[in-house]
Amino acid sequence: MAMAVCANAWTLRWDAVEGAGSLVLKWKPYPDGYAFPGSPAPTALIEDMELATEVTLPGTATEWELPETLSEGSRYVFFIQALNQGSVSGNSDYLCWTKPQSAQVVELPLGAGGDIQINIYQTPR
Repeated sequence: MAMAVCANAWTLRWDAVEGAGSLVLKWKPYPDGYAFPGSPAPTALIEDMELATEVTLPGTATEWELPETLSEGSRYVFFIQALNQGSVSGNSDYLCWTKPQSAQVVELPLGAGGDIQINIYQTPR
């Protein structure tokens, strides 16, 4: 999986899944008590999808625009499962991602007067 930016929206992209009738994309807030590396039993905390939100997509889907309702500065974990005629695959590898804060403008006054404006931004890929 990979993340990309497009017109101020964040899009989750993945490789095509051959033969899938549909895909289930699941996400949840990053679990408390898990920090990589070094936390005990990360798989149990990460892969517990009981409280996850999910959306069903066509089997041919290879991307999905993340909802604007995700909180800035919050970290999330994402999985995909393939469905085909009643069969369900295991979870894909997981992707952890933190939604960036809104763009910030910082102004520093110059010693001789006036301001210098520094814009920090992420360029689209």
